[in-house]
Amino acid sequence: MDVPGHRSTNWMGTFERFAVNVIYGRDRSFKARMLGAFLRVLSLLYGCIVLLRSALYRWGILRAQH
Repeated sequence: MDVPGHRSTNWMGTFERFAVNVIYGRDRSFKARMLGAFLRVLSLLYGCIVLLRSALYRWGILRAQH
């Protein structure tokens, strides 16, 4: 909820709209492409971490907590 005159809330709302437009491919500006590339790298890194964690459980290096 935007509070009138509250600068940080307005900035966050603006950034959120920008990020959504980048994710759905509606914005093709240079800044949008840079944010998209950054988010793609983060996504790939997260996927690698998930695969590594799964492998560590399979190999018995990590054990499930009961």
